Amino acid sequence: MLDYTKFLECKFRFILNYEVKDGNLIIHYAKEDDLVVPYTTDAEKVVLLFMKNQIIYSEEIFKKIRERYDGFDDILSRYLCGVGFAYSLLEQQFIAFIASIGLLGFNYLQSRQHKKIGIILEDYEKNKFFVDNQDKFEEFGVDININQLDSYTKEDLLLKLCYTEGGKTLNKE
Repeated sequence: MLDYTKFLECKFRFILNYEVKDGNLIIHYAKEDDLVVPYTTDAEKVVLLFMKNQIIYSEEIFKKIRERYDGFDDILSRYLCGVGFAYSLLEQQFIAFIASIGLLGFNYLQSRQHKKIGIILEDYEKNKFFVDNQDKFEEFGVDININQLDSYTKEDLLLKLCYTEGGKTLNKE
């Protein structure tokens, strides 16, 4: 799971993942040190429940982020940058050239931030898909938990759900 704390109000104890090592459960937090506790299946179930609740708690926040992400449009700033650059060349205006370079840099930083948010949104939607369909995964015998989702894409999860039934893999044809 990626770090969503940039967007959350409650940043305390956000669990990224955990690992079992030498009979211990090592819980990796986003903003704090790792926590090491003795491994038990009950402790693992509690950590998985906390991870699931993190996803459920973030739903409304990520709906708003998705709306802003989908509404992103940088065509106007690119157009203004091009016009300013053309004007600076035609009229030999140094200030217009500097302004167009500044706008180009701002546009670059804005598009980089947009891509980073897209990666986080994609990860959140994959985790939310799993949480929403966790009972179906268990019903069809797919042995995955929320901690193992980093190695899957949302499409992989959907394929596992569609082509696995009762421990038997169905043909994709």
